[in-house]
Amino acid sequence: MRVTISILSVIILACSGDSNPINNSEPVILERSVQTIHPVLGVRIAAEVNDGSYDRDDYKYSSSIEADIVNQQGGLFSPYSLICFNSATDTDIEHIVAAAEAHASGMHARTEEERGEFGEDLDNLTLAAPGLNRNQKSDNDPAEWMPDNNRCWYVGKWVEIKKKFNLTMDQAEADSIAAVYQECDSFDMIRPVCAVGLPESEYYDFRWSRWGDSKEEVQSTEQDTLAYSQVDSTSVTGSVTGVLTFNDEVSDTVTVMYSFTDNALSSGSYVFATDVPVSRMDTIQTVLSERYGTGEEEEGYTLWRRNERTWVTLYPATEEEPMSIVYVEQLTAGNNDYSDLPLRVVIPTE
Repeated sequence: MRVTISILSVIILACSGDSNPINNSEPVILERSVQTIHPVLGVRIAAEVNDGSYDRDDYKYSSSIEADIVNQQGGLFSPYSLICFNSATDTDIEHIVAAAEAHASGMHARTEEERGEFGEDLDNLTLAAPGLNRNQKSDNDPAEWMPDNNRCWYVGKWVEIKKKFNLTMDQAEADSIAAVYQECDSFDMIRPVCAVGLPESEYYDFRWSRWGDSKEEVQSTEQDTLAYSQVDSTSVTGSVTGVLTFNDEVSDTVTVMYSFTDNALSSGSYVFATDVPVSRMDTIQTVLSERYGTGEEEEGYTLWRRNERTWVTLYPATEEEPMSIVYVEQLTAGNNDYSDLPLRVVIPTE
C-alpha cells in the first residue's frame, strides 16, 4: 500500500509541475492579470516601475523641433502660464508626460526605437518657462503638479499620450486627473493674445517682425540675418529674396515684401518667382488650409480669416502678376497692442 501511495504521489506531483500555468507563462501576462482599468479614463492602473534603467538620452529630440511646436500650438508661448516669449531662447522644450514618468509607466520595457519615437512625438511636446519647467513641473505627474492655466487641456493631453503609447497610471495619478477631467466641458488649449501672430514656416531662420513695427525696426531686427536690400531708402516697401519651404519636397524662391501704413507694418507677403509652376497652387493651398483652417473661395483668390486681426490671401498668378501669399493686419496700423507676426524665410548659406 505504501508503495502504491508513493507511486501515486510522484505521478500527481509530476503532472501538477508540468501543467502549472504560472511557471509556464510570460511575466507580462501575469502583470496584466492584476491590472485594472480606470472607469473614467479608460487607462490601465499599475504601480510605477523604477528599476534604475532610465536614461534621458533615450528620449532626445532635435532643437529644431521647437519650430514645429510653435507652428502646432499657434505661437511662441507657454500653455501652462500663458506667458508670451520674445525669443525661442527664453523657452524650454517640454514633454507634457515627462520622459522619466513615461519610462516608469511602461517605456522601460520598450525598444530603443520606441523610446526615441516617444521623445520626439509632437503630440507630447510644448513650451514652458525654464524656471517652471525645471523647478516646478520637472518629472512630476498630475498628482504632484498641475498648471495654473489650461488644466483641462493638460489632463486631456496626459490621457491621450498615456493611451497612445499604451502606458499605465498609478492610482494617485489617475484619481487626480479624473477629478479635473470629469469637470471639463472642453479639452481645447486656451491661447494667450500673443498667439495671434502667424508662424509662417517650420524654419525659424529670421527674427520677429510685428504688426505696427516701423520700417526702421523691421530693417534693424533683420539685417544681420538677411541679405536685406532696398532700392530706395525712402520707399514705403522693403523686400528680401529667399527660399520658402513648405515641406520636404516643395521649396520655392520668393520675395518677402513688407508694406507700411503711416510707418507701421500693416501687411507682409510672399511673392513667388515667375518660374514657379502653376501646379504649385494645389500644394500651397493644402498647406495653408492645414495651418489656418478652411479657406473661402472668392472670385480670383482664396481667403483664410485666421482671426479677427490677421487675414491670409492666396492669389494665383496672372499674365501681369506672379502668385503671392499676403498677410494683412485688419486693425488700425500703429496700434501699440500688436502681436508678433513672424514672416520667416530660409536664406541659402551656399
